[in-house]
Amino acid sequence: MKKPEENMTDAVLSADSIVPGEAVGFPNARDRASGKSIEQLAHSIEENGLINKLIIWHNSEVPEKERKNVRIGGTRRMLALSMLWKKGKRLNYKKEMPVRIFTGTRWQARMVALADNVGREDITTFEIARECAELRKEPRSDGKPTTLAEIAEHIGKSTAWVSRAVAAYDNATPALLDAWKKNKLSFEIVQNLATIKDTAKQEKALEEALAKRGDGSKAGRSAARASAAGKARQAKRDRPSVKQLTYYRELIVEPPKPTSVKGGLVNGFLAGLQFATGEIAHGELPEEIQAYLEPLIAAREEAKKGGEKLKKAA
Repeated sequence: MKKPEENMTDAVLSADSIVPGEAVGFPNARDRASGKSIEQLAHSIEENGLINKLIIWHNSEVPEKERKNVRIGGTRRMLALSMLWKKGKRLNYKKEMPVRIFTGTRWQARMVALADNVGREDITTFEIARECAELRKEPRSDGKPTTLAEIAEHIGKSTAWVSRAVAAYDNATPALLDAWKKNKLSFEIVQNLATIKDTAKQEKALEEALAKRGDGSKAGRSAARASAAGKARQAKRDRPSVKQLTYYRELIVEPPKPTSVKGGLVNGFLAGLQFATGEIAHGELPEEIQAYLEPLIAAREEAKKGGEKLKKAA
């Protein structure tokens, strides 16, 4: 099969002669176009002109006279131009729209459209995965099935990546697809959840993942981060302070010689305390251990006042 660019030619068309792909059942890879991004694009076109041309498809499977100028790439550019035209700007593009015309089958056109969209910064992994999954079902003119390797080659991804994306899209429940589409979960998390074959278990795992991350909205993510930060602060408060740990280390410098098995256990515990990371909070030690520690701590306090009890105990 020829490379797409080998079947593309530059041309100039009137805007009125161009038909949007959706009008003839040609799917658009992207679902959304925010007003802010369109305004930014319109400003860019107003200042610099149309840098990237629209992509037009001529269906080679119908007689040449019946071919329409179907737009398969440039939806956002058309929205931006329409915004400018309403303001009376860049009207020259209404009569002379620079385009690139691709002549080929519907299957080839979908490959071209997908490759064009993957190169855009704002396309999501959900949109790419959906197009890859649907393209596999798109019949080729020679009747052969579309391979993952073919899709990968056209969009500049590895075959392994396309395989994971298609598997995640095909195996995800409607709820998981919706969360993925709304960017509530990362591609990596979606892949893991989609491997759960049981629908009920997958949706339960989805609920847990969303609860852990928040509801996926900006406010939800902020709340989740705030909750995590609060837990981290509490854990830090529960850890023995530097002063407390230093105090225990001082006890270990010249620990009392164990006179019994219990005395040895106390020294072992004190040594382990040096490596404490907060899993055992200060003041929450087992009562039995606290009972062993109390006389040692009391002895150290007296030693600080000039007593010799700690040395005698040694």
